[in-house]
Amino acid sequence: MPPSIQQEQIEKLGNWVAPRLNKLEIILAAAFTIGLLMKVTATPKSSLVILLSLSILPILYFLNAFAVPENKETSSMEVFIGKLIHIAAAIACIGILFTLQNWKGSNISLKLGSITLIISFLATLILKSWKPELRTFNQRLLLRALVIGVVGLSLHLTPKEKLIDLGVIKKVNTEQTSNNK
Repeated sequence: MPPSIQQEQIEKLGNWVAPRLNKLEIILAAAFTIGLLMKVTATPKSSLVILLSLSILPILYFLNAFAVPENKETSSMEVFIGKLIHIAAAIACIGILFTLQNWKGSNISLKLGSITLIISFLATLILKSWKPELRTFNQRLLLRALVIGVVGLSLHLTPKEKLIDLGVIKKVNTEQTSNNK
């Protein structure tokens, strides 16, 4: 497919996701919270609930990054920061999922996604202070960046032993993994 057709298709998907993102995000965040509570209380199928919610959410964030802004007067800097926030949110959600499942590769995606979200959040606040009339950066977008960034950094900075003690992640049996090799 030529790049222009691919671009049009991803924009269509992004434009479909954009008006629905807030509702879908609430549903998936609630499912994630329930899954996390299930995991802490050692309820079966908790990993499945977490896996589903934290797999769908990054896809929605990624697609939303390609939505065409409603306001045609949106500056290229606003568009760039909006795309950056959504792509970083997707990466941070994947890092959170990897951390909670105790999978390899969680550190880099947590660091990259969370730090990018925090920097984007600060850049947005600075941009908003220079131009208070900007409507691209609403409270929901800022809250999304802040919450996902803080959760990601918190998971990254919390020692694994503490996460195991809290029941957030399961201890990996190193003897069993070495026997499987």
